[in-house]
Amino acid sequence: MDGDGAFSIADAVSLQKWLCGGDPLSDWQAGDLNGDGRIDSVDLCMMKRML
Repeated sequence: MDGDGAFSIADAVSLQKWLCGGDPLSDWQAGDLNGDGRIDSVDLCMMKRML
């Protein structure tokens, strides 16, 4: 999600910032973890569990 090619806590931070109206995501589709076509708090929770 932050564009570095590795899944890490930095991706969760990027997603959380984006959800709060912050920085744009470099690859928003990578953040759609539940595959519903949108990025929301459910995806953030899933990401945190995966970490």
